[in-house]
Amino acid sequence: MKVLDVKKAQQCITLSEQLLELAQQGEWQQFEQMMQQRDKLITQLVAKDYPANEAGAVRHVIGRIKSFDSLTLPLAEAAKQQTLSDIRGESKKKKGVSAYKKARREY
Repeated sequence: MKVLDVKKAQQCITLSEQLLELAQQGEWQQFEQMMQQRDKLITQLVAKDYPANEAGAVRHVIGRIKSFDSLTLPLAEAAKQQTLSDIRGESKKKKGVSAYKKARREY
């Protein structure tokens, strides 16, 4: 059994905090890159079996990450929905312009 890698755990928490900041700023490209980096670290952390005396520390790290994620994920979902709405709006505009041009040609 391994002991908790405190450095990696702290990196995950720090990255989670930075992800929240990026989401609040709408910096989605940087957000995506950092999310992949953080997810890789989390995968490395949870792939280990920890002794019972490490359970509290592991729970603390997971709790901190989940705390940041509970604020970050709604922002990301809202941005995603806005992007989808914008795309749909553009599609409707293009169809409208096309229909208008077609109607003008028929006159």
